[in-house]
Amino acid sequence: VTSLSLAYRTTERLAVNWTVPPDTRVSEYTYRITVTNGTGTDAYSTEQGQHEFEVTGLQPGIRYNLTVNSVTPEQTQSAPEAVQGTTNPSPVTNLSLVNRTTESLTINWTLPVDTRASVYRYNITFTSGTGPPTGSYLTGPEES
Repeated sequence: VTSLSLAYRTTERLAVNWTVPPDTRVSEYTYRITVTNGTGTDAYSTEQGQHEFEVTGLQPGIRYNLTVNSVTPEQTQSAPEAVQGTTNPSPVTNLSLVNRTTESLTINWTLPVDTRASVYRYNITFTSGTGPPTGSYLTGPEES
């Protein structure tokens, strides 16, 4: 396996794809995908000839290590190729404008309901009119 890369991510999924080995038997190969984080390891196998895989049931905002090995019909495995991916954090909900003056806006939102929400930081970006972003503000648990 070469060119292993993260194809896309959501709050609960990571998808990887790779280039298959230049081997005449490659259509007979399956691929072993191992997913680890700080709390455990899960392993999956693909169908023959598959060169992409989606891991589901993951937790939001967590970094995962993914490795892929080629597996021959005789169960011989190649050296692993590795990539890291982080699932998206859960989004805020109920974003609303609480107060506005000629010089400021006050907004409010509901925090996500997931185990990592207490450590999320929030990037608030604002514009003046219809142009590109004119400023941003980062807030979160490190702010007092």
